[in-house]
Amino acid sequence: GDKALGGVSALAKERQGALRMSETSFLQLQTGVAVECHLHPVVLFEILDHFTRRNQDQKRVIGALLGSVTSDGTITLKNSFPIPQDDVSHQEFGMFFNTMHELHQKVNAREQLVGWYATGDKDEVAEDDAAIHAFFEDRIGEKSPCVCLKVDANIGDASKIGIGAFTSTNMSLPGGEG
Repeated sequence: GDKALGGVSALAKERQGALRMSETSFLQLQTGVAVECHLHPVVLFEILDHFTRRNQDQKRVIGALLGSVTSDGTITLKNSFPIPQDDVSHQEFGMFFNTMHELHQKVNAREQLVGWYATGDKDEVAEDDAAIHAFFEDRIGEKSPCVCLKVDANIGDASKIGIGAFTSTNMSLPGGEG
């Protein structure tokens, strides 16, 4: 079936339901799979630091998320590393990711790849997010859902930081082919 990014807030759970239109007139899919995601503060600081140190012509930054998945499916985001290139079609993207992931595994083998992050509006899906998500999903495999963490790094109001966590789910309409 088609893939769609279904949103989950950090420390929130999705509830089983059906397709429905929300008050803001977009299609929202609720799945039967509950995903709970815990975010360590160090990850947030690493992402904001990456955004602060970016080239000024970059609109956003992306990187890999490392952590753990418990037997009940709770995902804990404990660490991250930046990826300087956000175009997965470039060979350098995969090579850089593989090198950094191998180095992190040597330092802390208990932390596994659990997803990726991007800066930008926490409720917006960028044009290439599906390709980036597929890249990380392929490396994580079927053992756990791939988390996409969106962080609004433009923090004019320092008392609030926009954060959203997403996973992908198979989607099909009733009576249609998936």
